[in-house]
Amino acid sequence: MISKARCIRSALAIVVLALLVVGLLQCWPQVPVGIGLTTPLIVPRVEEWVATHDETIPNSTLAIRADQVNLDNSIAHLTTPAADGSYTYDQAVEVGNWFVCLSNGNGGSNRATWMQQTPYTSVNQLAQYGWVAEDERLDDEVDPMEDPGLWKAINKFGIDENDGSMRIIQWWHSKASQPIPGGPQYHPTGAFYTNTYNVVAGVIFANDIYGPRSQGPLQEPPVTGSPSAYIPLSQWSDVTFLAWWDVCGHGQRTARKLQAVVHSHITNKNTNGSMKSAVSKANSQLTEFPGHTFSLDNANEKNSFAALLATPTGSGTAWFLLQHRARMGWKEVFEIQVYCEDCGTNTEQTFMIMGIRDHVPL
Repeated sequence: MISKARCIRSALAIVVLALLVVGLLQCWPQVPVGIGLTTPLIVPRVEEWVATHDETIPNSTLAIRADQVNLDNSIAHLTTPAADGSYTYDQAVEVGNWFVCLSNGNGGSNRATWMQQTPYTSVNQLAQYGWVAEDERLDDEVDPMEDPGLWKAINKFGIDENDGSMRIIQWWHSKASQPIPGGPQYHPTGAFYTNTYNVVAGVIFANDIYGPRSQGPLQEPPVTGSPSAYIPLSQWSDVTFLAWWDVCGHGQRTARKLQAVVHSHITNKNTNGSMKSAVSKANSQLTEFPGHTFSLDNANEKNSFAALLATPTGSGTAWFLLQHRARMGWKEVFEIQVYCEDCGTNTEQTFMIMGIRDHVPL
């Protein structure tokens, strides 16, 4: 016969176990309430990561990587853009606030389960996936008369264009590849990302951003995802990080000095539309430099800031910071400056400067 004391011990053990389970469930990371969901996040395995969208291409269909965030109730369904790649303003605000929540580590929850890091950590992986680099130093000054918008951004950071610190690198997806022996074969898509890197100032200038999904269908034969698969290593954020890490000499101290990403001559219609909507809600309009700066710390502009962060252009920088924390440390976009040149004309050029700072997660 089981003793009374043993029964009591068994009952206490069950109670303790139940309390532990309840505590674990309460600590399990959840989607922020602002998103409208409370479903636990399920992080996909690295080998399941397949990039399905470009971050910043003309008329892109993406501002959020639904394939890398698998939720039972599908945040992808909640925040998927329309067929033309556009969000409603309210949707953009939700997605932008979701990025902010990710930057905060979901209020101190288990970070390892909240956001898995990228599997792309070496610049050598670019060649393995068919990317070819063209590298040069910028030794001519940007003419303030010919390109005043870019010149003002360069001047903002006190950059001397004659000191050899401006390094232009274009990664062009021009070769067929089979990264894993016996694995999928990938055809060249003609995609190209051109950035100018200034390690001294800690600034990346995004010049040309045309991803595999914009350029692939233009190839012969066309690369459209089926039957010709897109390369997994296709995102601007991953390609740009690997290049940044390389030009920084693989040093964390240098790489972590990144203070801004400058997007010049933006062609993405959705981004341009969001920029004008944001300044309109601030009772202003898009103007020449310095234009308007939206701050994460300004409660009155919180929604406009979030909407800009969710644009196809802004989200590339967000992913750059979120998925490379192991080397970049915890950082966040804290301000977004927007302005134009030839404003309101057929030759209008728009610019977005994304300020970056170190960040201690909540």
